[in-house]
Formats: sequence, structure tokens, C-alpha cells
Amino acid sequence: MIITTTDSVAGREIHEYLGVVTGTGFAYTLRGSGEKKAAAALKARGQALDMLREEAAGLRADAIIGLRVSHPYTGAIGNFAIMLTGTAVRLV
Repeated sequence: MIITTTDSVAGREIHEYLGVVTGTGFAYTLRGSGEKKAAAALKARGQALDMLREEAAGLRADAIIGLRVSHPYTGAIGNFAIMLTGTAVRLV
């Protein structure tokens, strides 16, 4: 599946807009080095991408365009949340 932050896919035409899809991910690390905190953030991103792809696949999408990333909550002790939102589309 193609996932892009742009509003189109180079060299492809959008046939149908299927709707907004969202993925969220959470991770937690109580204490640790910057590496542990970075690993937690990557885990949260992976969860969000998996959820985003699953929702788009359920719509039989070929791509997700206009991807936006937000971090609605980041705790002081290592809580990480990430939200990914985009538009699922079918391509010609």
C-alpha cells in the first residue's frame, strides 16, 4: 500500500476517494535512556501504521494520501501517543 503525505500519487490517477482513515499507537517506558524512549516512540508509530493500513485495506484502498501526524499526548515520564490520519483512495 502506498502511503504519502502529498495529496496525489506521482504517475497515478485517483479513481475514488474512500474516506478518512486513522491509526493510533501508544507506548510507555517508565525510565531509561534516550534510546529506550526512542524505541518506545517507534513502537507507537508502528502500531499506528498497522492500524492505518488495516483500516484502509478494509476499504480496499490502493493508497493513503495526505497523511498527517500528530502527537496528542506525550507524558513527562515516557508515555508516547501518535495519531496518523489520511485519505484512503483507489487508484486507476
